[in-house]
Amino acid sequence: RMLALENPMSEEQSLMRTMLLGSMLDVLRHNVARGSADVGIFESGPVYFARVGDRLADEPHHLGALLAGPATPPTWRAPEPPPADFFAAKGVLAGVLDTLRVPWSVEPATEPFLHPGRSAAVLVEGERVGWLGEIHPLVARTWDVDAVAGFDIDLGPVAAAADSAPAYSDVISFPAVHQDI
Repeated sequence: RMLALENPMSEEQSLMRTMLLGSMLDVLRHNVARGSADVGIFESGPVYFARVGDRLADEPHHLGALLAGPATPPTWRAPEPPPADFFAAKGVLAGVLDTLRVPWSVEPATEPFLHPGRSAAVLVEGERVGWLGEIHPLVARTWDVDAVAGFDIDLGPVAAAADSAPAYSDVISFPAVHQDI
């Protein structure tokens, strides 16, 4: 039990997930195996990280999404649209973070489970809050799926950076006219 003495985590903590990717890939594999190759899924939930010297784990709340299949619906001009890629996942992430009015950016990053050159770190106010990119083909093949793109972000720093509701100012200076018809 030398490993147990060096590792402050209990056996239960070491089995807990540190990212949402595995469970989302399980859902994706389940859908693809049943004939749904065009899948867009998301998951929101806790992940677990060991704290040094503590038996309890940190439990930040994450938001993740995966896209598989065509990035857009077929049209007369593109009957077979290209598969979802880095830019499709970035568009979904932009929709989420821009709706929350969070200042964000991306920078190149290398994660072992992401495709090299098609991955990025997501930054909110200069702090790394997650990853964005295409899943490495070897990882996708392990789950029996094809091209997959997605992201996973920590919602704690995102919520802290979110702008409050914008202030409303009246555009019309005349009082409203109410008529009973």
